[in-house]
Amino acid sequence: MHRRTRLVLALLSACAGGMDILALVALGGVFTGSATGDIIRIGHGVGTCAWRVMATAGVALTGFALGVWIWARFLGTPEAVSPRALLLGTVAELLLLITFAVGWVLTEGQPSTHGVAPALLFVGALAMGAQSSVSMTLGGSTTFMTGVLANAIAGLATKAPPRRTLSPLIQPAALLVGVILTTLAFTRRPELAALLPLGFATLAVLAGSVGRRRR
Repeated sequence: MHRRTRLVLALLSACAGGMDILALVALGGVFTGSATGDIIRIGHGVGTCAWRVMATAGVALTGFALGVWIWARFLGTPEAVSPRALLLGTVAELLLLITFAVGWVLTEGQPSTHGVAPALLFVGALAMGAQSSVSMTLGGSTTFMTGVLANAIAGLATKAPPRRTLSPLIQPAALLVGVILTTLAFTRRPELAALLPLGFATLAVLAGSVGRRRR
């Protein structure tokens, strides 16, 4: 994998981490980019008759699935996707994140008290679904870290080449950094916390567009 592609995936992973922690702490205790977590929340909601929990997780899961579907239709298969389509797909995701950030700032980091949490959750999940399609096209994952960690551990166990095994671990490390930085922002200036994931995604778009111009 090209070094610039790894950089783009790392930045998008940091963005995904930031978005997930904001959803977890301020948008109903669910996730924008972790479908597994949302499915578990739906199951827990059904099992305990916590219908609000189930509905909130359902909004997130629906937004994520819709984002994956729309962007996959636009991008096509990884083998056939053009650099221009890939860049446009990433920019379109960025526009969703801008919408999310504007809504977040306007509600001063308290979307639930303003009654817009479900709308922001849907937009954020839609963006993360879009990002998942983009990252799969790039040959990696920015939201599904279980598979990344499992592959790395299996590679170490079977003595696969260290470069192939350890390089993908940059993505979960970047996701962790995104979570930490966004959490710090949320605890100090909650109204500005959504600017962190947006900033990571903006840097990813810039890195991708610079790489495209150099080819």
